[in-house]
Amino acid sequence: MAEAVRLGQADRLDRWALGDICLEAVPPGKDRAGRSEAQRRLAAFAHDIGHPINLLKDLHRTAVAWPPDMRIEGVSHSKHSKYASHPNRVALVLGEGLDEGLSGRILRDVGKVEKLLKDPAVRAAAMDRTKKRTAAVRQLARAREDEALAEAREHERVLADHAKAMEMASRLPGAGERAMQAAKALGRMYTHLIELQDFVGQIPDGYKDRWVEQLERIRRGAEKLRQELRPESRSPQPHDVIDIVD
Repeated sequence: MAEAVRLGQADRLDRWALGDICLEAVPPGKDRAGRSEAQRRLAAFAHDIGHPINLLKDLHRTAVAWPPDMRIEGVSHSKHSKYASHPNRVALVLGEGLDEGLSGRILRDVGKVEKLLKDPAVRAAAMDRTKKRTAAVRQLARAREDEALAEAREHERVLADHAKAMEMASRLPGAGERAMQAAKALGRMYTHLIELQDFVGQIPDGYKDRWVEQLERIRRGAEKLRQELRPESRSPQPHDVIDIVD
């Protein structure tokens, strides 16, 4: 009782401590008669320590609703008291302030979502879809990283080939420079051929025969050049002499 008087006279009232003392002095009743008796004893206790009965009722009620292991750190006693009589008081205390700045429509939609998520089947399905979607996003990210890595390596290879070509050009000014220019032209030609495939169906019929003729010329020229570059892969020609060993 002396401690309760001291706490009540303190500049800053320790409501939790005083509430716990009230609860220890007057345990809550389990039935209607017990609750009435508890209220009577609490009024007598308030008179003995010189505090308003309404204050002690609030502290007693809050201490009953919020045992020490359920009190939320960082949340005031007044907020605990505000929701002490609610069955879902923990969610209410934790959720206070979360709705600030949200419109009425958003709040209604959020309420619908929370209601749906209370169903275990819906919650499990939502979690499963989230996991699958996350896995797909990660897989796509890895694919893009691999594609970017391949492009970087190809760019590095092109730069290396260009450096070699420049070195050759410095050694053989005439032939080297012409070979480098020809290699660039072949690269551009190949790029154009790839790009033309995207709209080949839009080519007027009158141009198709010309294109086929030009492509055939390119094919014959490319095959002839390939054979000159790789004589060992060339097929036997009519003027070639082949020795047959018995």
